[in-house]
Amino acid sequence: MLPRVAVLLLWGGVIVIEPCSGSHVIYNTRTGASVCITPKLACSTIIDYILWSVVGPPTACDYGPSHAIDYKAKCPSAHTKIRYDLEHFPEPLALKPGKRSGTHVIVYRDPWKRLLSGYRSKFVAACHSNRTCFRHWIKNITMDERRTNLEAYFLGVVMTPNHRLDLHFRPQNLQCMGQGTRQRNAVLLNLDVDTNMTVLQRAWDLPPYDSIIKGRMYEWRPAKCERVARDIMRRVVHWLDYDYEAVQSSNPIQIGDVFVCPHNNTIIPAGPR
Repeated sequence: MLPRVAVLLLWGGVIVIEPCSGSHVIYNTRTGASVCITPKLACSTIIDYILWSVVGPPTACDYGPSHAIDYKAKCPSAHTKIRYDLEHFPEPLALKPGKRSGTHVIVYRDPWKRLLSGYRSKFVAACHSNRTCFRHWIKNITMDERRTNLEAYFLGVVMTPNHRLDLHFRPQNLQCMGQGTRQRNAVLLNLDVDTNMTVLQRAWDLPPYDSIIKGRMYEWRPAKCERVARDIMRRVVHWLDYDYEAVQSSNPIQIGDVFVCPHNNTIIPAGPR
């Protein structure tokens, strides 16, 4: 059963300039199947899965789908395009629907895990925990050294107006899970449960995910927990409420002085400072 809120960007697409920089719908014009993907929801992996399965080499090689298991073996030459150039995707992939109407897949994940994934990949990995660097993503991140890096990250995200947030951090309810009319043939793909994307596989009639895409088993390092103050956690909980409502789930995040562990998405209660 679909959630109370459905899809805003059902019949449109955003041409992607930067890696996964916008929600967009990709259509298979032969079968009518479609999928709406959002930044920080395995969008690059999904694009590679579709490219390699539906188009395949040698044409797919031009787009550099490096997550494919046999990409290096079958694509000896350097790619000439980028996987995010959706406007020029090879047939039968397109940003506009064809004449047929098939199953529409909406990808989502736990909002709390997505928020921490943004911290790990953009703040820690891409910016090496440098707040000035992170202003590329969140312009109003606090420089108050009394705040931990994670506190500064949380404040930067939740205190920025949604329309000004980079789409890697903009809530899911304003993207693929946005408000709109329900589509009768839409199905949900929960990345936290369906790690092999069987919903997408069946809807698009694709080969098994693990026969196409490399495994991504790894542990995040460093395994470090940071203290986050009650006033910030209150803002975070309120900010997440709308996304949890969109995915029809109760918000499990607690308000209080806590230690947050980004490496495994957990929270440990803490006493007052």
